Amino acid sequence: MVCSSLAWGMLLTVVGLTLTPRPPKIGVPLLSWDKAQHCIAYTALMWTFLHTWEGSHILRWAILLLVVGVGLEILQPLIGVRVMEYSDMLANSLGVLLGYAAWRTLPQGASP
Repeated sequence: MVCSSLAWGMLLTVVGLTLTPRPPKIGVPLLSWDKAQHCIAYTALMWTFLHTWEGSHILRWAILLLVVGVGLEILQPLIGVRVMEYSDMLANSLGVLLGYAAWRTLPQGASP
């Protein structure tokens, strides 16, 4: 239950930050790069979702996160908060793939 709440809470946080007109700034040089933030967020989401549900429904979680990542980018200019960027969609998608790769390669005992 705690892990599922964490996974959904992380997703809601990403949604909120994506739809915020001015998201908070990060002082770490690499992490202040927008594309790194997108990739890291979706890597963490995919990894957490797969660990939470013990690797079941891998394709379902990947599709959900890809749809969210692309959908939020499309939604940003429609609600007037920011502009849509294809590079953000790509970074989100790469994050989903990296999250899957991390889940496959890291020890299963490393779950949250």
